[in-house]
Amino acid sequence: QRVSTEIPWYQPFHCNQDAQSYHPDTPHIRRLVPGGWFDAGDLTQITEQTAPITYLLFEYAEKIAKEGGDKDLYDRIIEEGKWGLDWLLKTNFGDGYRTNLIFYGLGKGIPGDGDPSSAATNSPLYNFMVSTAEIQAYKMLKDSDPELAKRAYTMAREDWKQAVLKENEWMDYAREHNTHINGSDQDGPSMYAAWGIIAAIALFEATQNPIYKNKAIEYGRILISCQEQKFLHDVPITGYFYKHPSKKIRRQDGNGGRSEVPINALSKLAKTFPDSDDWIQWYSALLIYSEYFAKQNKGTTPYDLSPIAVYKETDYLLAAESLQAETKRMIEEGTKIDDNFYLRHFPICPYVTNGTSGNTLQNGTISACTAQIRGDLESEEIAQKQLQWVLGRNPFSKSMAYDIGYDYHNFLNFSKGHMVGGFALGMDSLHNDSPYWSSSAYYTSKEPYVGTTYRFWHAAMLLSSPAYVTGKVKPAKSKMVMFVNRTT
Repeated sequence: QRVSTEIPWYQPFHCNQDAQSYHPDTPHIRRLVPGGWFDAGDLTQITEQTAPITYLLFEYAEKIAKEGGDKDLYDRIIEEGKWGLDWLLKTNFGDGYRTNLIFYGLGKGIPGDGDPSSAATNSPLYNFMVSTAEIQAYKMLKDSDPELAKRAYTMAREDWKQAVLKENEWMDYAREHNTHINGSDQDGPSMYAAWGIIAAIALFEATQNPIYKNKAIEYGRILISCQEQKFLHDVPITGYFYKHPSKKIRRQDGNGGRSEVPINALSKLAKTFPDSDDWIQWYSALLIYSEYFAKQNKGTTPYDLSPIAVYKETDYLLAAESLQAETKRMIEEGTKIDDNFYLRHFPICPYVTNGTSGNTLQNGTISACTAQIRGDLESEEIAQKQLQWVLGRNPFSKSMAYDIGYDYHNFLNFSKGHMVGGFALGMDSLHNDSPYWSSSAYYTSKEPYVGTTYRFWHAAMLLSSPAYVTGKVKPAKSKMVMFVNRTT
C-alpha cells in the first residue's frame, strides 16, 4: 500500500505528508520524505523492502517488453515503479547516507504536529540494494522519461561506489552472536556479496563497463566461499550458506530474511556470463543447493515444502539467554540428521509468533531460479507447490492472501484495513516443526506484510517465463537446427 497518496474511501491524501528525515551531522536540517510503501500493518517504511520491490517492478516491466506483453500492464508497472524510485531518490543524503527506516504512524500530515522523523544511516548493504533498483529504473526509463532516468543513473553509480568503498568493512564483519536465532538480520559477507552481484550485473548491462563485470565475478567467488559443499557426516544434505567464508554461522533466515538472494545472484551470473571461466562454479553451486537442500522435502509429502535451514544442536546458545531453552526445544523438534544437526522446514521463532509465508515463498523463488538454469522440471514443480501452499494447498485449506485463493482469512490490520491481493505473514510453527494456524486474527501471523506479497510476485514472475534455449550455432542459410533430449 502506498504511503502519502489518496486511496478513495481508504486513505486521505494528507496522511503522512509530514514524514521527515535528516543527516545525523545536521539534525536541524529536515527533509520531507513521504512516499514509498508501508512495510506492514505497523506503518513502517523500510529501504530493504522498497528497494527490492522497485527493482522487481522494473525487472518485470523489462520482461513484459521483451515478450511483447500487455501494454496496459506494462504502463501500470512502470507507474508503480516510479513511485518507489521517487522515495529512494529523495531519501539519499549523499556519502552513502539515506533514510533506511521510518515509523509513520497515523499522522495528520501537518508539519510540526508530531511529525514522524528518522535519521539517515550509512549501510553498504542498502546502497547495493538501492543501486540495483536505480540502474534497473534507468534501463526502463531512458527513452520515456530521460530526466528521471538520468537522476537514477547518477545515483545508482554513487550508491554502488559507496558500498564498494566499505568493502573491507563488510568483508571483515562476522557476527559471532546472533540477536535473533533465525537470522532475520541481513549481516555477513554472503548477503553483501549477493546484492553486490545483482547490482554489478544490472550496472554492467546498462553500461557495458567491464569494471562491473569484474566485480560481479569477484563477489561470486566470495559467495561461493560462503556455501557448504560437503556432506554432514555422510548425510546427503548440503548447499546451504553461511554468513561468512569462515563458515561459523549458518544463514537461518526468518520471515525478514533473504535466503533467495544468493541463489538469485548465482543464477544471474550464470545467465549473464556463460563464457566465464567461473561459470561451472556458479552452476555447480546452484545444482548442489537444488539437489541436496531444496529437494529435501520428503517429510512434508504431499505438500513438498523445501527446508528452511540446518541447525546445529548448540545453536540455541546464539539466542538471548531468556530464549535458549525454547530455542533448544525447537531445534531438537526438527528432523534429526545426525547426533549434532537438525533440519527444519519452518523457522525457529521462540520470541514472537512470526509467520512463515515469506520463507516458503523464498524457497519458491529459489527453486524457480534453479529450474530455469538447469532445465529441471522437478524444481519447477517444487516452486509451484510453495506458491500453492500460501494460496490454500495446505493442511488448513486456508489462503494467506486477502480475496485470493481458497478460503482466505481476515487480516489483523489495526491501522489500514484490508487490501485485496495483500498477503499476511502466514502460518506459525509452535511444535514439532509443523504448521500452526489459529482461527483468531493475531499479531504478527495475520498482519499484512509487503515482503510476503512481493516474494509471491517474484516467484510467480519466474515461473511465468516462457521456455528458452540458449547456445551458439554457426551461420547457415538452410541447415536445420535439431533439439535432442538431453537425457539420451
